[in-house]
Amino acid sequence: SMDTKENPEEVAKITRTRELKISEGELQVDARDIPPGSFSNFFWLFSGGDSIRAKVWGTNRIESTRYTLYNFLPKNIFEQLWPWTKPANFYFLIIAIMQGIPAISTTQGKPTILLPLLFVVGVTMIKDWIEDSKRRAQDRQANEAKYQVYRNGNWRTIMSQDILVGDFVLIPEDGRVPCDIFVMGSGTENGDIVFVDTKDLDGETNLKPKHVPSFVLDNFPETRTNQDNCETVNLKIQCDDPDEEGFTDMGEWKGQIWLLKSDRRFEDTKAYVNIENFILRTCVVRNTPWVIGIAVYTGDDTKILKNQAKTAANLKTKSSTVSKHMNYGFLCMFCLQVIVCSFAAIAAGFYHARLRGNRTEGWGD
Repeated sequence: SMDTKENPEEVAKITRTRELKISEGELQVDARDIPPGSFSNFFWLFSGGDSIRAKVWGTNRIESTRYTLYNFLPKNIFEQLWPWTKPANFYFLIIAIMQGIPAISTTQGKPTILLPLLFVVGVTMIKDWIEDSKRRAQDRQANEAKYQVYRNGNWRTIMSQDILVGDFVLIPEDGRVPCDIFVMGSGTENGDIVFVDTKDLDGETNLKPKHVPSFVLDNFPETRTNQDNCETVNLKIQCDDPDEEGFTDMGEWKGQIWLLKSDRRFEDTKAYVNIENFILRTCVVRNTPWVIGIAVYTGDDTKILKNQAKTAANLKTKSSTVSKHMNYGFLCMFCLQVIVCSFAAIAAGFYHARLRGNRTEGWGD
């Protein structure tokens, strides 16, 4: 068993050297154990639940809110008056400003359009605040949910937001999976299968089976049906990096696992694993007394949150058909007004110039 204590703030980043320092101990790492290229998310698991990560990943805390208490007012007002997102509001803001200039105002310098504009902006602001408050409450509920993880040779209860990459996580029946996990064992008769409900992911109500890899069953049979034998697990996991292109494909995942020998060298043989051995965040365990999994992706690195972030980024450039027609109408109206006002201003200029010329000629006579 490794004598070092887990300290998330001091977890060392691995480099392409032959020596990796972590806390009080040192681990000799052969350069061939550091994978080049695609599989850049990898970490070691040692007896007692200790782990060394290839990079310092974040915790499992999530924040899906758009605003904070400090930036809500300026950010929301900016979003509502920005011409590329709310052209209608921007148009009426320009009209209100022009109405406030007595020389060109048709309302005696009173911005009469400002009151309905403020009403629309205010109602939208209240709606955005309520929606963001609901998201904040949902985030708090998810972050503060209690789970059991195996650390330093013992099971301990922690909040979901404190789960780290490499933790053994125990999820009971009807429990929601807090992060993306690699299946290591279950409470079924043979301990080799888990049934999960993926309704929140794909809308399908039928249960999907997930399997413990035969490599794990053969080398760590005691974890198959026993929750207390995680300390015998010594392996390395190597899998997709969450920042890679294509990671957001919810039906795709691949990885490799190595067995760690007694001298802390890895066996030459390895096993390939895939999505059938992987349970995604928000899935619910069904018809299975319990499941033990290794946290592979946490927080914003989980597939569902990466997918949501990608979708939100795409939605910024999209709008509904009604909004497109309305924006097009405002654009046409604005261009028409610019043309009419420009023509009227030019005509007025010629008229006043001619009028001044006539007056000058009259004075000369």
